[in-house]
Parts: sequence; C-alpha cells; structure tokens
Amino acid sequence: MWRTVLAALLLATASGAGAQEGSRVSRSAIVDLAGQGRYDELADRLAPAAARLPAGELHALCHAYAQTRRYRPLLACLDRLETALRGRDRASILFGLDDATATVPLMRAAALLDLGDAPAAAEQAARARAWFEREGSAGERDLLVEALTLQALAAARQQDGAQAQELMRQIEAIKPGLGAAPNLANART
Repeated sequence: MWRTVLAALLLATASGAGAQEGSRVSRSAIVDLAGQGRYDELADRLAPAAARLPAGELHALCHAYAQTRRYRPLLACLDRLETALRGRDRASILFGLDDATATVPLMRAAALLDLGDAPAAAEQAARARAWFEREGSAGERDLLVEALTLQALAAARQQDGAQAQELMRQIEAIKPGLGAAPNLANART
C-alpha cells in the first residue's frame, strides 16, 4: 500500500513540475513550430502565458495569430506587444529582428485589410513605413516593402488606382537584397 501512495505522490509531483515546465516554451521550440508552419500549436502553447511573455515570445504569439487569421486575439496581442516593445527588449525570436516595433503596425494593417477596413490599414502601414524611414536599416528593407505593399493594397481597395500604381513604382525602385541583415554571429567574430 505504501508503494502505491509513494508512486502516486511521485507521479503527482512529476506531473505538476511537468505542467509548470510545459507552460514555458523554449526559443528553439518557438522557431521550430513556426518554421514547420504549426502556428495553431504555437499559439496554443504560448497563449496561456500571454500576460507575462517577454516581447520576443509575445511577437511569436502575435505572428501565430496573424498566420492563422485569429483576428480578435491578434488585435489584443498586438496591443500588448506594442506596450512591451516600449521597453528595452525589442528583439524578436522569429526573423532575427533587433527591433520588432514595425511588425506591430504591419500585422495590424494586414488584419485590417482582411477585415475590410482599408483606410485604417493604410494608416497602420504608413506607421510602419515611417518607422523604417526613421530607424530601419538596409537589412530590414523587407519591412519597407511590406509596408508599401499594404499601402498599395489599401489604396486599390479604396479605388485609388493612381496611388496604388505610385506605391508599386516605389516598391520596384527598392534595390535588391531584401531579407535579414548579415549573419551577426560571423560579423562579431
């Protein structure tokens, strides 16, 4: 009998510890889940701790919501992320961004376009574009392209073909070499 009680206590202790550890998702697990396109699982694993996630993990949660078109939690997540990014830690786990600030209005603009609010989407895309022009780097030109693209789509949805065409010309004028910045691990050695 005492063996049964001891086994039950050990099992309860182990499962309790596992539950606490299981609520914390490692950075590598976040990258793996996103890289495999398992955004529903990523969101489900991060969401229970959303109120206390650091900025990088909160960015991953918002990205997962954006990829799965879960707009209500996405918009709430973006509000929390915007607040978190006002602190010192502005880096993302996904995409290797040192400052994920521009991703908030970009994700919000894409969601607003999907929801049919082109004027608000254009405003959010303009915020991201202004951030890039103020603080962006050559390695983040993909953020500028995304902002311009969202502005062009919003203009087209508002029946402003001339504005959409002008924005497309601006995209085409951006020099090649979009993507992440050079490998910082190699640059630091």
